[in-house]
Amino acid sequence: MKEEENKQIQINMAILERENLSNQVRGLIQQLNPHFFFNALNTLSGIVRENPEKSEMFIDKLSQVFRYVLKLEDYTIVDIGEELKFMDDYIFLLKIRFEDMLNIRMNDTTDGKYKVVPLCTQLLLENIIKHNRINRQIPMNIDITIDEEYLTVSNTYLPKNNLNSSKMGLKNLNKRCELHLGKSIIVEQNNSLFTVKVPLIRA
Repeated sequence: MKEEENKQIQINMAILERENLSNQVRGLIQQLNPHFFFNALNTLSGIVRENPEKSEMFIDKLSQVFRYVLKLEDYTIVDIGEELKFMDDYIFLLKIRFEDMLNIRMNDTTDGKYKVVPLCTQLLLENIIKHNRINRQIPMNIDITIDEEYLTVSNTYLPKNNLNSSKMGLKNLNKRCELHLGKSIIVEQNNSLFTVKVPLIRA
């Protein structure tokens, strides 16, 4: 009887852990919408009159981004192709906002048959924007590579002065990867480069 009780306790703990992380994902989505939407609207208001064609493209990409975010409640992992399509749309919006202050390069050497935790690319790109100095004199260089083990995002390390970061975003991302993929993220940093590797699993 005691063995059955211990087994049930373990099952309950696993359920609670999954529910807690699910709440963290929903919290991330709730935080993303107002902050990102506010910046997006500011950018859109600046281009809607001077470049109607570009504003139409911006609105289309913005709708694609939110369509992806809204469907995530039912998914703990997604196809890498879906996440990269979302990332392309998200990068388009960032490039409209920051123009030549962002240099982003991507190299995908996989066959696309992999899965990853959703919104990892948004979190990593947003962290770069949030924590680093970015201007025309010092543009931000970002390299994104995808191989058979990791989705890797590296950026030039130019931290803002007096920056205090709890790194909760990376901690939560790590928990999600450990739970749903069975692997941890890898964070590497030196004087010039900050790198985060997000694990992939074969679909």
